[in-house]
Amino acid sequence: MRTLLTLFGTAAFLAVNAQVITSADAPTVGYTFSWQTSGWYEELSSGSGQTWDMSAATPSGGAEVFFYILPTLAPGNDFFPDADVALQSAGALNAATFFDVQPDGLYNLGTYDGGGPVTVLYTDVDQTMRYPCTLGTTWTDEAAFETSVDGNPISVGAVTNTYTADGSGTLILPNGTYTNVLRIARTSSETAESFGTTYTTTKEEVILRKPGTQEVLASTIHHTYFVNGVQSDELFQSYYLVPLATGISEARAAAFTLFPNPANYLVTVQKSDRDPVRISVTDALGRVVFAQGPTSFNTLNLDVSNWSAGLYQVHLLDEHGASHVERLLVD
Repeated sequence: MRTLLTLFGTAAFLAVNAQVITSADAPTVGYTFSWQTSGWYEELSSGSGQTWDMSAATPSGGAEVFFYILPTLAPGNDFFPDADVALQSAGALNAATFFDVQPDGLYNLGTYDGGGPVTVLYTDVDQTMRYPCTLGTTWTDEAAFETSVDGNPISVGAVTNTYTADGSGTLILPNGTYTNVLRIARTSSETAESFGTTYTTTKEEVILRKPGTQEVLASTIHHTYFVNGVQSDELFQSYYLVPLATGISEARAAAFTLFPNPANYLVTVQKSDRDPVRISVTDALGRVVFAQGPTSFNTLNLDVSNWSAGLYQVHLLDEHGASHVERLLVD
C-alpha cells in the first residue's frame, strides 16, 4: 500500500550520508545476477561504521541465475498490466514476478507460475523498497493478495512489512569487499486463509544494499510458520549476490533469429556462433513446450506441427547467465 509510510530525519541524512538508495538503483530490463545461498549468518549488527564479514560464507547448493526482462515477454503478463519489469529464474522460465517502479519506491505486483497455473495478485500492492532510503529511513506497508489456481480462487491474504534502515558500513563477501553499504531491518507478518485453514508466516530479515547496485548484496532471513496458530516449522536462510558481467554475453545471446515466423511446420533457430546455450520455449500460459541444453549449435530446427496455434516465447540463456527472448507465432 502506498500510504502507510513515514521517514524520520530523511532530509538531514540525505545531506550528510552517502548510503542513499534512490530510484536510479531500481531494477532495469537486462540486469542479470546470481544468488548464492550459504550457511546462516546472524551477526550483522546495526549502527553506523560497521564491518560485516561474510567472507567465509560456505555455499549451500548451486547458485541460481536470475534476470529482469520486459513484462510483455514474461508468462502471465496479462495479469500485471502496470508492471515495468519482470523477474525470472533461469531454472523456472514458466514463472515470473512482476514489479512496478515508481519515484517513491519499488512495488511487488504479484507472481505467476505456469505450472498450475498459479497466480498471486496483489490487490493492494506490496512496497518492497522506499526511494530515497538512507540511514534513519523507516516505512510500514500493508498489502493484500489473492491466490488462484487455473483461474479458481484458493486463498486471500494480507501482509504487513516494517522496514528500518538502521546501519551502515562495509560488507565483505567471498567475491569482494563493498563499502558504502546500508543495512535495512525488515519484520514481516503474512496471513492467508484457505478453505477454513489459517496460514501465518513471520519473517525477521536483514538486508544489505549499496547505491549503484540494482539488487540486494546479501540477506539473512528467519522464517517461522504457523498453521491455525500453532508453529509448524522454521527456516534460517542466508544468501549473497554474485554479479554477472553480461555486456559481452548479452550481445552473444541476442544473436539469434527465427524463421519462418509465423510458422506451422518447422522453425529454424539460427545464431551467429556455437557458444553453448540453453533453449526453451513457453506457450502463452507459461508452460514449457520444449527445452534443451546446454547445447552448441548454429542452426536448430523445431518441429511445431503438433503445437496449438498461438503465441510462444523462445528463450536462449548462455553460460554467463545472459538471456534473450524472441516471440514466435504458430498458426
